[in-house]
Amino acid sequence: MLALSLLHAVTAIILAIYGANALLMTLLYLRRRRQAPPSAPEPAEWPLVTVQAPIFNELHVVERLIQALAALDYPRDRLQIQLLDDSTDETTALAAAGIERVRGQGLEIELLHRQQRPGFKAGALAAAMPQARGEVIAIFDADFVPAPDFLRRTVPYLMVDPTAGFLQTRWSHLNAGYSPLTQMQALALDGHFVVEQTVRQYNTRNQRCRPQDRTADGVVFLQSRRRRFPVLRRGSSPCSCQRSSATCRRWRAENHRT
Repeated sequence: MLALSLLHAVTAIILAIYGANALLMTLLYLRRRRQAPPSAPEPAEWPLVTVQAPIFNELHVVERLIQALAALDYPRDRLQIQLLDDSTDETTALAAAGIERVRGQGLEIELLHRQQRPGFKAGALAAAMPQARGEVIAIFDADFVPAPDFLRRTVPYLMVDPTAGFLQTRWSHLNAGYSPLTQMQALALDGHFVVEQTVRQYNTRNQRCRPQDRTADGVVFLQSRRRRFPVLRRGSSPCSCQRSSATCRRWRAENHRT
């Protein structure tokens, strides 16, 4: 009986701490929710952007992905799209046909297919890097549907801040209202991307973080010949928070050796 009482007490304490933390984050979010980051001015010359989309057996979404990438509103002569395909099913044929259809729009888009999958998704991104010509790398998963203005809204932030390494945007949802299950999943993800990240950005003293875009999906790096995810700039830190980060300190140590 004593053991059950202790277990109940410990569980109650843990839940109380979790609830108090959630309440605190909610209050801090409500305090900052209308504090929008300033808009970055458009660059005088848009940088060359390479969009990478790694896929593996994504036959149900690959055509939608290609259409979304083809619809990106960005100067065609400054845009390179790489579809990185490790598929072992009919996805490869669907991707090839979809690419042929959109090439007529003046796009530089290519299908890079690997027979073997060393490194899996990260390996596909790394293998394609030697052919990536962009100063900026934008990376989308197969189920992402970026808005047409995604690059025009994100790339300027990297151009105006020479210390910025990448910019990560929040997830939004295509089918949040489809069922009670999707509504619960959307609520859980929004709790992280909308509430938690906003609170961290504006209420962590020792970090200087880049504001998160509130409508799009994906990541953008300024290219330093790096791995996966966002928009990245050549020669820059891959850290969104420039201080008090063990990851950033390791990156600086590894990349500033004489």
